[in-house]
Amino acid sequence: EKKTASVHDLTNASYGLYVQGHRQLQEAGKRLGQDHGINFIDFTAIFKDTTEGTHVDLMHMNAQGQGLFADRLANIILGYIMK
Repeated sequence: EKKTASVHDLTNASYGLYVQGHRQLQEAGKRLGQDHGINFIDFTAIFKDTTEGTHVDLMHMNAQGQGLFADRLANIILGYIMK
């Protein structure tokens, strides 16, 4: 019996395809703010200074990545609350 990879299995995803899709999502998020006044927050930069692995594949964060994301999100929420 031949096994096929799940559409959700990103371990075999093309890096170029991932980058292209990610850029499209970033641009769409920016347009939400420009066109509709929706606050879009791009979390991409939270991983740029990290030397430890933060993801289990191209998309899904491991515990380290989830912690960084949660800390950044908490700071953003607190910033809105404290205004």
